[in-house]
Amino acid sequence: MSDFNSPKDLLRAYKEGFVGSICDPEDVDKLLGELPHPLFGAAAYNLYGSGKGKVALLYKNVQKFDPGFGPSERQVTGDCLDGSTIIMKNDHCETINNINVGDTIYDSNGKLTKVISTQVKISNNPLITIKTRGSIPLKATSDHRILIGRKEENLNGTTITKVLTKKWVTAQEIKKGDYLITPISLSTKEKPISKFMQNGFEWFLGYFLGDGWCDDKQLEITFTEHQETFFNMCSEYLSQFGFNVRKSEYSKSKTTAFRLRCWCPELASFLREMCYDNNKKKIFPNWAIGSINIINGLVASDGMNKGRKQIFDSSSISLAYGVYYSYLKLGYKPTINYFHRSAKGAYKETQSYRVICIFDKQKNYSFVKDDELYIPVSSTEIKEGPHEVYDIGVECKEHAFLANGCIAHNCVSHSTRNAIDVTRSTEIVGGEREEWVARSATEAIYGSRGHGGQG
Repeated sequence: MSDFNSPKDLLRAYKEGFVGSICDPEDVDKLLGELPHPLFGAAAYNLYGSGKGKVALLYKNVQKFDPGFGPSERQVTGDCLDGSTIIMKNDHCETINNINVGDTIYDSNGKLTKVISTQVKISNNPLITIKTRGSIPLKATSDHRILIGRKEENLNGTTITKVLTKKWVTAQEIKKGDYLITPISLSTKEKPISKFMQNGFEWFLGYFLGDGWCDDKQLEITFTEHQETFFNMCSEYLSQFGFNVRKSEYSKSKTTAFRLRCWCPELASFLREMCYDNNKKKIFPNWAIGSINIINGLVASDGMNKGRKQIFDSSSISLAYGVYYSYLKLGYKPTINYFHRSAKGAYKETQSYRVICIFDKQKNYSFVKDDELYIPVSSTEIKEGPHEVYDIGVECKEHAFLANGCIAHNCVSHSTRNAIDVTRSTEIVGGEREEWVARSATEAIYGSRGHGGQG
């Protein structure tokens, strides 16, 4: 691509034709019909890092009015995340391909916000897998923006020091030694009021979430032969309400196991409403985030204690993230990742998750600053496109949300805002009567979209 010294030079070059340009309107329409989205994304990706886009894309016109306009908000269309990306809702977790407009999810500050748009498309951009020492790998297209911490050199007199800086960067810019960021404190609902929330309820609830089942009339909890103590603890809790507890063998298990059965319509309905989503999958109650007793019950049923280490395994992403954020709220630095059971395991075809918390760990790779956890990036991998990818728009002013627990951005409105500002500034430079007051707002762009496509 050639260099251009002014917008007029660029316009003249397009009119006269130059290598790589497309000037025939019919050919343009035909090409856009075949490649509606990847065309412009690929063009911007090829410009990235060359410095030429700052002139070719009329970058300097905006700088005449706003010197602060810089490469941190490049004029590209923000792409998306892999469909397996986990999004935290107000009551459970979903993968991003199952998020709908109107859902309530967590934003970059750990507050609840509404989803106002969704999109799915085929992207030709590379997919970057970001692996860390503590979170589930995040997969994003190369130009998707993610909030990171980076230690950068700072010259103070004659002394060079490393200073931690928070910044939005594209996935392709992330490197080993950077940090992904997650908020520690999440907004939670009020604890429900019920006669069943007596002493022992939270541990019982945790154990039930791990190995229990109920409909709206009765409940069942499964134990292995060495868990007689846990059976007695559950029985003691239920007996205080006058419920009749029965013990029966569980013949389907390969190991010696037994079940607790209890007819308790009122309690069963209470648990059913609190612990299941609309798809009848177990969820970690939002109000319970931070309860050590519920964690202990879950670990007793589906985990293990090893000295000062607790390990929790589950095929439920909602339970896994509930435990993970409970540890964070309690002041620890847990890790969460995929867990592959052995080939002989009962759930070998089910995706599982493992949360580990070491209470007195001497060396932590992650650290806390300003109520946020910084998780070190260990490596990145690149996979060329095309890929089916997803994105969501949210109400919060940062236009950011939690993806696999880490802060990611939706930059469609920012890209559109940049295009508007470039057009507006170019019109002013060209002599049209228009005043430059300030950068355009992104919120109005989001609010006016009204569809799941790009802004």
